[in-house]
Amino acid sequence: MQIIEIITVRVMETQREPLLNFLESRIDAFQFPETLKALECHAHVVMSSDISIHLIWKIFPGKYGRSDLCLLFEDGLKEFGLVDCNTWVRQFRLAKPSEPEGVFKTEVKPWKKNI
Repeated sequence: MQIIEIITVRVMETQREPLLNFLESRIDAFQFPETLKALECHAHVVMSSDISIHLIWKIFPGKYGRSDLCLLFEDGLKEFGLVDCNTWVRQFRLAKPSEPEGVFKTEVKPWKKNI
C-alpha cells in the first residue's frame, strides 16, 4: 500500500520565485527518512500560483493522516501563502511496461470462479 501526502501552496505571483528558491535551497540538506520513497515538486500547468509537493511513502509513519515531515513542511511554507495538505492511499496502479511501441499490458487478471 503506497501513501502519498500532497502539500499544495497557493502563492501570490511575487512569492512564487522565493518559494521555489526556498525549496531548492533545502534540497542539499534534506535527509530522507528511511520510509520515504520519493519527494517531488510540481508546478500547476495553468495556475502559476500553485506549487505542489508530493511525499511518496513506502511505509506511512504518520498518525491521524499526517506525517511529521508533512507538518514541518506545512509550518515552513505558511509564510509563502495558503497551504493545503491531503493524504492519499493508492488503490491500484496501471502502468505501461517496457514493451515495443503499441503493446499495452496490465496487471489485471481475468476473474475465475472457484467451484
